[in-house]
Amino acid sequence: MSQDVILLVGGRSTEHDASLHSYAHLVPALLADRELKVTAVVYIDPEGGRWRHDAVPGDISALCDRSAAQPLTPAALLELLGSGPSVFSLLFGTEGEDGAWQGVGEVFDLPGSFGPVSAAAVSMHKLAFSAAAVALEPRLSRPDSWLIRADDPRHGPANALAALNGRPCVVKPNSMGASLLTTYLAEPDLASLTEAVGEISGYDTFALVQEYIEGEEYTVGVFEDAEGPHILPIARAQTASPLLGHAEKHRNGLVRVEFTDENSTVGKTLADICLRTYRLMGFRLWCRFDLIWDRHRDRPVILEANSMPGLMRGSIYPVMLERAGHSLADLVRAGVGAHGRTGPAKVLRYDIEPHTVPSLHES
Repeated sequence: MSQDVILLVGGRSTEHDASLHSYAHLVPALLADRELKVTAVVYIDPEGGRWRHDAVPGDISALCDRSAAQPLTPAALLELLGSGPSVFSLLFGTEGEDGAWQGVGEVFDLPGSFGPVSAAAVSMHKLAFSAAAVALEPRLSRPDSWLIRADDPRHGPANALAALNGRPCVVKPNSMGASLLTTYLAEPDLASLTEAVGEISGYDTFALVQEYIEGEEYTVGVFEDAEGPHILPIARAQTASPLLGHAEKHRNGLVRVEFTDENSTVGKTLADICLRTYRLMGFRLWCRFDLIWDRHRDRPVILEANSMPGLMRGSIYPVMLERAGHSLADLVRAGVGAHGRTGPAKVLRYDIEPHTVPSLHES
């Protein structure tokens, strides 16, 4: 018996193209699977227009072809998503993995892969996530960090520069993925720091300045099925540049990936830390943690979490899945399955007796 699935793709996000390319990589696996049936594909264009495809578009150009799709009002979209088939969301970044669509799924009891609001929202805020992760897991540390209003950088860069005291740093958007607009500054000064923050201002409210950590960079994936969450093979990235940035992640030949021995001290430690963090933060279905093993302090430093890792051809998460014996279709099956959707009761009724609060001046 097949499982009906609706795919949600695109979105008003700087990661719109990541969604399209993830779709292009995922669809052949779904069409070849006997247990999954895609009954509709909803494409949200960069302007927020909503388009329904009843036939599954075979590539990106067909997906974005509005002439072959039916426009949807917000009410019609909600009606479709709640019509019975489970929804697998490929909306990345803003209005995708920041809690917005997770909230829609929660409020309207939409079946599918949306997951909890809190885990999505906190992980989208890099500074908040790193602070929460360190509080939950004492074996972790985080870089010295400074949050700056990207649209009003009058005082922030100078304050961060003074605190850095000559140390190299990384400047990144606080709430964007794919290492977009991320800059490494070996010798930061006020002009270069202000310029890096300014480049972010049109796309993110906050820029994050962090001390540069020297060490080995690891990414740890988690996949949750009916049996619970599992750590996927742990990858270590090696680059010629000091930063694993956007170009290194998305162009051929700029990064070399090796997989860590799961029985090594580093492998066991990272697996245990990330599985514990995944559970305590309340993630569901999937996640990918990025860390650096600080070579000077010999301890793991948490950078960020991706509550919805990219599924593009060449992305690391699908490779991790495959090495662990799972397919992209397995991921969708787990995402639209029933496990993990129950939670605590939302309503606790209690008596409220009307009363008055005496004034402090009453005798």
